Amino acid sequence: METDIIWLLLFIGYAIGLIPIAYFGIVGTNEAIDYQNKLHKSFDKAKISEQKKYTLKQAREELQK
Repeated sequence: METDIIWLLLFIGYAIGLIPIAYFGIVGTNEAIDYQNKLHKSFDKAKISEQKKYTLKQAREELQK
């Protein structure tokens, strides 16, 4: 009987400790993925913008010839 209470208290203690760790691990992972996706999108936008500037520069040079 006494050992059952000890096991129950141990289980409750581990549950209270592990649930927040699991929650914050999942939330942190999702935030890290979102941040990396945001960086990737901004890099792609900058790359496209640079390509457009380059092509406009070429077009102006062709018109001046």
